[in-house]
Amino acid sequence: PGLVGVKRTLLFRVRADTPQAALERFERDMLAMPFFVPAIRNWCFGRPRGAGSNRWTHIWEQEFESPDGLLNDYMASPYHWGHIDAWYDPECPQSIVDPAVAHVYCPESEGVLSWSSSVALGGCASSN
Repeated sequence: PGLVGVKRTLLFRVRADTPQAALERFERDMLAMPFFVPAIRNWCFGRPRGAGSNRWTHIWEQEFESPDGLLNDYMASPYHWGHIDAWYDPECPQSIVDPAVAHVYCPESEGVLSWSSSVALGGCASSN
């Protein structure tokens, strides 16, 4: 809270035929991303409550101080491209995420992410 910058949200669905062990590795990898991308200031990752009846199985939200933090530091991160992207890329054998995602980002006048969140699994953190 208190951050003014850019909020980014990614909504996605992990394919139903994904083995549990792969799902757990994927979730651990996603939870580690903020440690490799310092431009992520506040974040939440997890499953939405009521995910069984929801189109999306996961929500990944971040806040950045500037568009540069999202478009360069995050999107061009070696951890993102070298480790995370394979979970999403349908051409990679490791892929478990349906390619139909909702990816939105916009300017924000104040931070909205905090330790209290709408996700049932995962984590949230603030660097403020």
